[in-house]
Amino acid sequence: MTRKIITDRQILKGHTEIHPALDFYNGKAIVAVGRPGLTTYEDKSNTCEQYSICITSDGDFFILSIKEILDRKLYYLKDLDLPSERWEIEDQEQFLEQLRNGNKTKFDFKKTHQEIRELFVELFDFQDEKLYDFFSCFIIYTYFFPLFESAPVVHLWGPAGSGKTKIMEMLGLMAFNPVTSGNITEASVFRLVEGRRAVCLLDESEDLSKTERGHAITNLILNGYRRGNLIYRMDKVGKVIQSSHYDVYSPKVIANITGLDKEALLSRAIRVTTNSSRNAAKANKYTVEIKDKADAIRNKLYRACLTRFEDVRHAMNTMPRIGLVGRSAEIWQGVLSIAWLVNDKAWHNLSWLAIENSKSLERELLVSNPIWDLFSALLYMVDNIKPKFYSNNQIWNCINKHAEGEFISKQQVTGLLKQQGIPQRIKWIDKKTTRGFVLNKEQLESKLSVLADFITPQKSHLKNSQSLHLLTDEGQK
Repeated sequence: MTRKIITDRQILKGHTEIHPALDFYNGKAIVAVGRPGLTTYEDKSNTCEQYSICITSDGDFFILSIKEILDRKLYYLKDLDLPSERWEIEDQEQFLEQLRNGNKTKFDFKKTHQEIRELFVELFDFQDEKLYDFFSCFIIYTYFFPLFESAPVVHLWGPAGSGKTKIMEMLGLMAFNPVTSGNITEASVFRLVEGRRAVCLLDESEDLSKTERGHAITNLILNGYRRGNLIYRMDKVGKVIQSSHYDVYSPKVIANITGLDKEALLSRAIRVTTNSSRNAAKANKYTVEIKDKADAIRNKLYRACLTRFEDVRHAMNTMPRIGLVGRSAEIWQGVLSIAWLVNDKAWHNLSWLAIENSKSLERELLVSNPIWDLFSALLYMVDNIKPKFYSNNQIWNCINKHAEGEFISKQQVTGLLKQQGIPQRIKWIDKKTTRGFVLNKEQLESKLSVLADFITPQKSHLKNSQSLHLLTDEGQK
């Protein structure tokens, strides 16, 4: 192999970094697609290759190359690996002609949402009607996700035969540049997710905590939920082991039966519980039967990301807040922004789904919260009337009896009590110094109340538009 000789190096000035696969920059949008092309060499020989073709929101169209990108005062540092035939060539050319002729036909969020929703209604028998709106808005959102700081992990959880794989197939048909981890190595997943800005579909993910591959995929999920997070790996290139880093920010979808056993995963998740269909006609209908309709919808979604990105950005900044805070607000922001642009019904349904889902997961996280377990166990020991000194040994014996296996050492327990603002005391007992804590029932119940308030669900009877209004900023005022 001939080694290339460097003849010059320059520092770029005034160039904007982009990811050509899908990005929004300087008031523009860009998307790259794979297209077949013919390459001719100086000896007149030809070869067929796939090129990366870039299309921008102002009608620019070019074969992706370093020169073409630099000429536009842009640069990129990613190795693209784009799927072909995601956006039909005929529709690309028609779209570009319309742009150049000044005919900017606007994408209709409401109409396309309804078309996607009808396909899900045709194939699925969801017990919760809100899920039809959720998956429809989620698919649209995947074409705009780089606008947002965080991307959700959608967890499909249900028994065998409850439609998880079928949902994955639907997402594979219509979501942006999907990658499935089923038959490829974890190293390939990292490269593909980065190179395509891919929506990552992880079906039958039962081994997330049991195998080396599972740990790698978990790392992909945990680091890929926030924009700018990088994963660092040691990869073998030929005979050399070298350090590599990957930007794997994108929406992820996990399907399994066992659930998520890591708190960090749960805190990033939107859970969808799947159930077996009660409708035999829907259960026996295959996704291949709606492929043509899905292809047409996908064409519209490519047009959407190039023409409606400013509307999505505006919705993100102006839609009402519904009481979600922290990470829950982050991971729901994208889907809710799309629902806000669709119609009142979709917005109402997804707002309630977001509230119910977030509170449910928060309660589940609390079940394994060590502070909750600690204070709950200590209630068996403390005096009901007045504060009393309890030695570290007394506390440890109580924990072992009422929270068996939850804590690994006396030091862990005393450390948690200190972290919660309960100071350690020293007393002279039986002619020796004894360390412990002054506790009483009211004090512990107060600590538990604070934790419980954090996860108290919204009042279940608030089921109409007026009650939902009370949860927004305007209603709170």
